[in-house]
Amino acid sequence: MIIYFDSSALVKSFVEEEGSTNVKNFLSELAKLKEIVVFATSAITKAEIMAALSAMRRGRHLTQTRFQKAVADFQKRWEAYSRSHNPFD
Repeated sequence: MIIYFDSSALVKSFVEEEGSTNVKNFLSELAKLKEIVVFATSAITKAEIMAALSAMRRGRHLTQTRFQKAVADFQKRWEAYSRSHNPFD
């Protein structure tokens, strides 16, 4: 099974905001499946997630500690995501 996450959905797994509970519950349910799950996203998602987290920090929606944890968690998971690439590269 391939599950595609855009950056607006994916960021919800790293911070608490509207919809975060739904995303985290969905990921928990996927973890219970007995089949292989591939998580896919766009290559630009990395920049979009970092921009979103930075904006949350600047807007004081995240403490510095929480921001650093979210960035570290995202960077740790980033390589696990299969990313779409331009087939003409």
